[in-house]
Amino acid sequence: MVLPTVTVKADKEDPAYTIMRKQLPKRTTTFNKLTIYTAKVYVKGKGKLTDYPWLAKKALEKEGITKDRLFISGIQ
Repeated sequence: MVLPTVTVKADKEDPAYTIMRKQLPKRTTTFNKLTIYTAKVYVKGKGKLTDYPWLAKKALEKEGITKDRLFISGIQ
């Protein structure tokens, strides 16, 4: 099965920024009303491994991790 080509463009701002801008002015009022707070979050990030201890080299290489590799992860 061949998947269709997808083009990703970064011509618009992330909609989350609009939501955050609307909520920031309300943060003090909302914070003062809370006694307990829980939330489900999604965190995404990227990083580049530029160096690691020589003791960890074999274990990392066994997992396919090498220097200068770019990582992108999402945690929920």
